[in-house]
Amino acid sequence: MKAVWRLAQTSLREMLREKIFFVAFGGALFLVLLSLLLGEMSLDESERLLADLGFAGVELAVSALALFSGSFLLARELDRQTCLLILSKPVSRQQFLLGKWLGTAMLVFGFVIVLSMTMALLIGRWWGGFLPVAASIFVKSLILLSWSLFVSTFARPILALLSGVSLYLLGHWLGDLAVFAEKSGDPIRIWIVKNLRWVVPNFDLYNWKSHFHLVETPLLRDILGMALQGVAFCAVFLILAGFFFRRKDLV
Repeated sequence: MKAVWRLAQTSLREMLREKIFFVAFGGALFLVLLSLLLGEMSLDESERLLADLGFAGVELAVSALALFSGSFLLARELDRQTCLLILSKPVSRQQFLLGKWLGTAMLVFGFVIVLSMTMALLIGRWWGGFLPVAASIFVKSLILLSWSLFVSTFARPILALLSGVSLYLLGHWLGDLAVFAEKSGDPIRIWIVKNLRWVVPNFDLYNWKSHFHLVETPLLRDILGMALQGVAFCAVFLILAGFFFRRKDLV
């Protein structure tokens, strides 16, 4: 675990120097400030608009950071040949992969904390469902990070990025797909959509980025369900990533 932790710290320091971090952070702050401006234009529902638009901007920025980081992480290490130097030491490929993932997850966590505290400061509400809302954004970003990292072990970074975007959209469309399948009455479509839930995370469980969930905190069973699903998908994607990375030709 010491090797994994050292790799995570090194990866975090390296990513803090990357331009994508500052671009994502600046974009998120812009969306938050834009939501503040739009909220001021509505005298009756300024807090609701600020919360809904602000947290939507936070989720988009964090998801983009996770997808870009996971998709290009291995490619960057291979281009620089730094992975060969690290793996020549008593560090396994699984430890290398997990360390890089953990470092990126730490960066995403800090990103979520800073932006969520900014939202809390602007809204003036430090209680209620802020923690579950921030946690839902963080867990969703970890799933996207794990998936894009997994795909990048056998595909080009741009394909990993596109697959991550597809997973993000599909995870939000599962409910609509189920409704359309039921309306069609086609048993094959119904079967496909039902079994799709086993391989695609249902992001409707994480859709708490609204003012309603700041006032009415999600139930404990919903929070636990979100956490368990997130841990399960991250674990499966990381196991698959390790399997393919062990067989990847690094030279």
